[in-house]
Amino acid sequence: LFICRLFRLFLKIFFGSYQFLLPVRLTDLTHNNSRPYRQEPWHECFTTVNKKEFDALIYSLYVMARDDKKLDGYEYYECINRLQSKCRYRVRARRMNEFIIVEERGGHNHAMEPVGTPGTHAGLPKTLREIVDRSFYEDWNNAVRQEKLEEEVRRLGLPHNPRLGRQVDNRIAYLRRVKNLNEMKKIQDQVCVAEENFRGEIEKSPNKEKMVFFATLQFCFR
Repeated sequence: LFICRLFRLFLKIFFGSYQFLLPVRLTDLTHNNSRPYRQEPWHECFTTVNKKEFDALIYSLYVMARDDKKLDGYEYYECINRLQSKCRYRVRARRMNEFIIVEERGGHNHAMEPVGTPGTHAGLPKTLREIVDRSFYEDWNNAVRQEKLEEEVRRLGLPHNPRLGRQVDNRIAYLRRVKNLNEMKKIQDQVCVAEENFRGEIEKSPNKEKMVFFATLQFCFR
């Protein structure tokens, strides 16, 4: 019994001092503390009853709605800067009675990968990108766009690229997000101008108190 206790004391002293000398804990060497992306939790970040406040939040978070819809009651948003870097930041929103509840996951990370490195998310060559942009703004059909792209690939003498279709789809999705973002910004600017004009009319009106009262009622019941 004495020998067993002495052996335990020896192990405690030896391994305790040895672990103390390590720069990291032993558990850090055997466990990865970083969560996989799919397991990152959603965090509630905003709640409002005002649709304009919600639109302003979405604009400030630099995200746009995804084209595909899910059946879980949420509308999902992703970072607009996804052509080169595949940012992991996500936002989702749902209505509960009169409230709009917004949740977020991850964070913006726009670290660039080396352009042209095999296996990366490098974008299209400039001339191909210009063809895709023109097809989007001029509303070409897929057959015309594909024909123009194949002609340009042959002209440039580029090797076969199995990712070309995906790169074109990413570019189209990016252009669509930018267009929607610009339209949203235009609407917000119009709303701001209208509110400024309304405030100016209130200041100039002899019945200022009455106009403020009706404006307050309109805000409460909209």
